Amino acid sequence: MLLVLHVWMVHKRLLTEGKRGLLVQESLFDTLWDNTSDRMYKKGIPEISVSPRRPAARPSLCRCVARR
Repeated sequence: MLLVLHVWMVHKRLLTEGKRGLLVQESLFDTLWDNTSDRMYKKGIPEISVSPRRPAARPSLCRCVARR
């Protein structure tokens, strides 16, 4: 949870940096998603339970965090 809070704080700061900031924050969310997938794998949660939703989940995550 602390990681997500930190990413959100950095995301809010990057929104003030214009187009370059948006590109960096997109990369940040990609990295967060990859990290989350890796941790799920290490805990034994099957990849198949995540993969079909992956393209739809990332924009939802970005919209949710962007609203805050």
